[in-house]
Amino acid sequence: MNDNPNLALFEAISPVVWRLPRMLAYACQPGYPHERVPEALVAAWLDHVRAEGIASIICLLSGRELAAGYGDHRVGLLRRYREGGFQVAHISVPDQRMPPIPESVFPEIRHKLCKLPVPWLFHCSSGLDRSAHAASVLAEWPCIRAKHQRVLEGGK
Repeated sequence: MNDNPNLALFEAISPVVWRLPRMLAYACQPGYPHERVPEALVAAWLDHVRAEGIASIICLLSGRELAAGYGDHRVGLLRRYREGGFQVAHISVPDQRMPPIPESVFPEIRHKLCKLPVPWLFHCSSGLDRSAHAASVLAEWPCIRAKHQRVLEGGK
């Protein structure tokens, strides 16, 4: 049993979904579905993803979403991730589009992933469209599958 109240709070509302074990996962944003996210929920989210072993967070929220949900924090969300010990990338992808991430965005995602240690965690707002789509597409790329095999064999 975990005695961290922040972690228990977050685990009750949002799991990390592993698309490729020990390498590629996705989740909702900290505090989802709250519109104005309290610091306690951000802390709970960080505790949760840290407990999952995540090394890098790739945020797919648009700039508007970041400002709307986290604008009243003294420290911005991406900076909070860095201060929490994570490597961070931000790729602004508007919500409620079809497909959730245009093909034209994947080269930028790939470029940023090459610079980040695994395991990677993608998040958007709900963790259903942009994040799940990114994880599903990337999991099928031969270079990602080869890297995953190395990770499973104990390499990086």
